Amino acid sequence: MTEPEIHTWWPYLSIASKNAMQQVLADPDRGLPVLICEEIEILTGAPVRPDRRLTQAEQDFIHTQQEMVD
Repeated sequence: MTEPEIHTWWPYLSIASKNAMQQVLADPDRGLPVLICEEIEILTGAPVRPDRRLTQAEQDFIHTQQEMVD
């Protein structure tokens, strides 16, 4: 199964999901929470495996997309 590409869903994730993603980035081996997988499916129309983990490239993409907030 081909996973949806990160640029098709990251910009559209809810703020709550983007905040929850910080825990995933802190421990990428734990995988994505079910609620984030479900949100990605809604956004893209593509199924997401329940054991989905971020690739290094996806982690790098998220880091470059995050805005610095003072």
